[in-house]
Amino acid sequence: TGFRFRGGKIETNMNRSRENQLPLSTRRRIRASALAIGFLLTALVSGGTASATVTIPADPNPPVDPDTPIAGSKRTQVKLIAAGEVERGVAERNSDNVPRYRNGKAAPYGFQRGSGGPWCAAFATWTWGRAGFEAFRSGPVNRRARLLRTTFSGESVAVQVADLRAWAKRTGRWTVYATPGDLVGYGDRHVGIVMKVDRKKRAILAIEGNLSDRVRWFKIPMTEVIDYFRPIPVTAAERSTRSLMRPDVG
Repeated sequence: TGFRFRGGKIETNMNRSRENQLPLSTRRRIRASALAIGFLLTALVSGGTASATVTIPADPNPPVDPDTPIAGSKRTQVKLIAAGEVERGVAERNSDNVPRYRNGKAAPYGFQRGSGGPWCAAFATWTWGRAGFEAFRSGPVNRRARLLRTTFSGESVAVQVADLRAWAKRTGRWTVYATPGDLVGYGDRHVGIVMKVDRKKRAILAIEGNLSDRVRWFKIPMTEVIDYFRPIPVTAAERSTRSLMRPDVG
């Protein structure tokens, strides 16, 4: 019996009625031979050799958003770290302005200033730092956020939104187009972490600290957003591409 190779499969010239008349063992041998030949021909056509199937593991750090091919893995970590703090149930105890875990222990991005202090920026920049973005707290003072404070865990965090905005503008990190992992600003009093962008519904999904005295998820209309601060500078290509887009504010 002859075989024809078509579309990666083996077809026999044998009439189906004649095949059904053969003993079961013979038909099984014919089908096994056809499968084996098909496997070999497929390997030869593709330029390779017959071998066992190899499973390619998924990228452990896929980019969060197609807008950010650079530093995608760090942006992924920003999201995971922020979401982890929501899961921990971080909240203030007796509205003392010090973020604390459920068991009363102060969160690592908390700091003492009398009875405490505003910590939305501290939470956001601590998350950046833990993910590997450290530009806001390293380098010469004129290239980083000036107002830094030491946390209970000994790390430096930014504590004023206006200071972060000034730093972002000085270093090319200020933008009106949102990307997950950016910080979202609502003026000089509050900042959060962008988790998802919905441009069709004109909304931002964010995680924010020190709002309702805890770390929480929020959905914010873009009409309430002033601007965004990026952990890496905006590239010339991004500026050119996004100049045709509607800004993610107002």
